[in-house]
Amino acid sequence: MRRKSHVNGQKHCSSCDEWKPADTRFFTLKSNRWDKLNPNCKECNKLYAERTKEAKKMSGAKRYIEKKEYITSYNMKWQKENLDKVKIISRRFAKTDKGKLLRLMAQQRRDARKKALIADLTTLQWHETIEYFNGCCAYCGKDGYLTQDHFIPLSKMGIYSKKNIIPACESCNLRKNTKDFIIWYTEYEHFSFNRKQKILRFIEEFK
Repeated sequence: MRRKSHVNGQKHCSSCDEWKPADTRFFTLKSNRWDKLNPNCKECNKLYAERTKEAKKMSGAKRYIEKKEYITSYNMKWQKENLDKVKIISRRFAKTDKGKLLRLMAQQRRDARKKALIADLTTLQWHETIEYFNGCCAYCGKDGYLTQDHFIPLSKMGIYSKKNIIPACESCNLRKNTKDFIIWYTEYEHFSFNRKQKILRFIEEFK
């Protein structure tokens, strides 16, 4: 037998199973109901909304993390397979106002970190370092324009001194970035055991 939902001006809540006055103080309006009142009381509706909101929040956060990991993985794969396009896009972006601003901000952060670390590399020492590596990139062996790469990254408290600055072409410098040398270089496409040993000997010699 179906249970009555209204008795003596009281309405039964189908969620908490309690009887409450059948008016809008305890039940929200619902036009498609015969009594124009929601079958659940306001308190139960509030608790349900809080539970579902938290569940949706957790579900959304999980989807965001999974999506972010997929996008990051896809972007890294695409960049690795389209190095020429990446260079063109990067150069174009560097010429924009936003690109110039970001580059300036990055340089300011680097300068700020340098002030708190040893920074005693001289021009003579830099030329000696280039000569040590035969005027070539220490990582890939190519000659041409050489940049100063921190063997121990600046972000990891690497000092600006002869024992920590390695000559590197722009490509190798960008690819190494803040990675650990041993881990990165072992898997690098231009890996050379002889070049690796030479770099380590150089670092060890000036410790």
